[in-house]
Amino acid sequence: MKLTKLHLSILAIGLTVFSIFEFISNSSWKLSYEEQAYLRCLPIELTLTHYGEIKSTDLGKGDLVAVNPDKYKDFYREGVTLLKVIAGVPGDEIFIADGKVFINGDFVSVYSTHESAKLNPFKEGKFKLEDDQYWIAGSTSVSLDSRYIGPVNLESIIGKGYAII
Repeated sequence: MKLTKLHLSILAIGLTVFSIFEFISNSSWKLSYEEQAYLRCLPIELTLTHYGEIKSTDLGKGDLVAVNPDKYKDFYREGVTLLKVIAGVPGDEIFIADGKVFINGDFVSVYSTHESAKLNPFKEGKFKLEDDQYWIAGSTSVSLDSRYIGPVNLESIIGKGYAII
């Protein structure tokens, strides 16, 4: 049987894909896919997340982070990757009132205040994020994020994510 360039290309692609999945499965990297669109709180379906020690110098606004889901077991199924975007960093001023959240005076999001909501909004008022605190956000009104759980400490951030799709 004669191997053509097409056969060699297919073989090379197959070996590359296998190697990537082997690397991911045996390391601190995790590939995540959320197939249930109604559960997705970010406009991302496929992410690659690196788990490990995170330093404050590794983080900035707009970064995708993995948050330790242990505190939120009542809201998520086991094994879920809790990915959120950093909207506020240490030193930012948060103002929460009348169902709206502002960071440094800029409108960021709204939150539910009606009685049928399963979560209670984080306290209203004005405060400054401390040295190890981050304000995390999803992109939907049903996202479990800082609007409801408050600021997240650096120690609760267990990985950094990268959007693929």
